[in-house]
Order: sequence, then structure tokens, then C-alpha cells
Amino acid sequence: MLEFYCAYMDVNGMMDFAEAMIKESVQKATGGSLVVNYDGREIDFSKFKRLSMIDAIISKMPNLLKWASLIKDRDESSPLNSKVKEQFNPKMIFELWTLFEEYAHEDKEIVLEDEHKDCSEGHKKFQAFEEKVLETKKKYEGIEITSAESDKDVLALFEDFVEGNLIQPTFIIDYPKSISPLSKASPENPQIAERFELFINGMECANGFSELNDPQEQYARFIDQMKERESGDAEAMVLDEDYIRALAYGMPPAAGIGIGIDRLVMLLTNKHSIRDVILFPHMRPVSREEESENDSEEENQDEK
Repeated sequence: MLEFYCAYMDVNGMMDFAEAMIKESVQKATGGSLVVNYDGREIDFSKFKRLSMIDAIISKMPNLLKWASLIKDRDESSPLNSKVKEQFNPKMIFELWTLFEEYAHEDKEIVLEDEHKDCSEGHKKFQAFEEKVLETKKKYEGIEITSAESDKDVLALFEDFVEGNLIQPTFIIDYPKSISPLSKASPENPQIAERFELFINGMECANGFSELNDPQEQYARFIDQMKERESGDAEAMVLDEDYIRALAYGMPPAAGIGIGIDRLVMLLTNKHSIRDVILFPHMRPVSREEESENDSEEENQDEK
């Protein structure tokens, strides 16, 4: 892991810096090339995309939009049209996408109704699919969800359907603020954090953001995280009073990043297990149950 911070830099400056650093590292490691072959795929480090999380989700659903546009002809309230971003309900999209995965072929194409003229079985399957889609959409009509609920569902959509398909270097930006408790909020949209994650070959390789340096806001964020933790979210943060005290003494505007060096080395060496590249392999802690089982086995051996 490489982790560092830079005073008087924001999230955009950190992305620029990280991109330039990784490009130069790749060139030196490969003898001058920015194209790496990994598991039969060519990964081009000369271009780093930047996509908001919502845009990344939408960009991965062309076939979903394709069949939704057909249903839109019969149901003008379909949210999956040109205004999909404004009408984005992640809970509903999650259900629709799950339906799509269930009914689609292996190539993720839905067979359209016109193709079923001479196939009663296929026709019935498409009709059942269409009915479930309309039923799902109707279920969410007029339902308003809280920002925190929506943010978690957006993240779930991204992790389940998009993350693993980000092969070329891509910065995912505009994370929801509620799931980015240490990040500064965007001045353009207070619900969005100035945060990014870099994905290559479906792996998260870096995480960075504009550091939140307001002690009062950071305290409020920690309190929200504690409530989430009490509600059962094991990944929510705990209140760090020492950190709040340090911020109160004063911290300049800054950006920080953590880069997974081991994952980059995997990509550059065409290795498929982190154990092949990590210098000091992690030991898995032995659970109490395993310890008691081992003790019992040793006792039995002694008795024999």
C-alpha cells in the first residue's frame, strides 16, 4: 500500500497526479510500453476514463435500456428513458436489472416479442417478463426514499453489476457523501463527495478524496456513522475523538490517496493471485473453534 497526502490539492489534482505517476511507473516497468497484456486482455494505461458512479451504472445497461424503450411505448411513465438520471430510483433499477439477468440470454440480449411469432413458448416467456417489469415499476410509483437508503442502493448496483466490468483504467467519481464519511462534500452538489476510486481489470486499485478538514462537520459525520453502526452496518466508522481534536487544531485543504501496489504488480506481471506478488503474505488468524479443535486433536494424540 502506498498512501500519501498533499496540502492545497483537491480531488481533481490528486487524480491528475495519480494518473501521471501510474503511467510513468508502467512505462518504466514494461520498458516503455503503456499497453499491458493481462490474462489475454490488453489494458491500455495511456487513457484513464473519468465517470460518475451514476453514469457508470447507466453506461453498463444498454440492453436494459433497449428493452425498456419498447415497454415505454405502452407505459410513458417508464423511468428508463432519456431522463433516466433525473428519475433514477436505485431500488427499482436493482429489481429490474435482476429481472433482466433472469430472462436474458447468455449474451445479455432480451429476445423481442416480434421474434416469437412462431414460438409460443418464447412468446409466453417474454409476456411473463414484460408483466413482471410493469409490475415492478408500478410498485415504486410515488415512493420516495431517503438519501441514505438511495446511496446504499446505488453502491450495491455499482458493486454488483458494474465494478467487475471496468477493465480499462477508470476513475469512478461523484460518490454519495453518506458512504464517504472522510471526504469533503462537492460545492456544486452537497450530497456528492469529492472522492474517486480507480478500477483496472475489475479491481479497485486506488481510493482518494479531498480531505474533510472541518472538525464540526466531521464530528456530525461520525455521529451519523455511529447510528448506521448501531443499526447493524458493521462497516460504519466509530467516533474518533483524537482525530476530531487534531482537526480542531487546524488542517489545511488537502487531498489524500491510497494505492494498492500489490494489485498493480499483479497486472504488470500477469499474476492471478495476490500471494504471487505480495512480499509479506498475511497469516489468517486462527479462530477459537479451530484452536479448540487443534487442542482436542493434540490431546487425542497424546492419549494414543
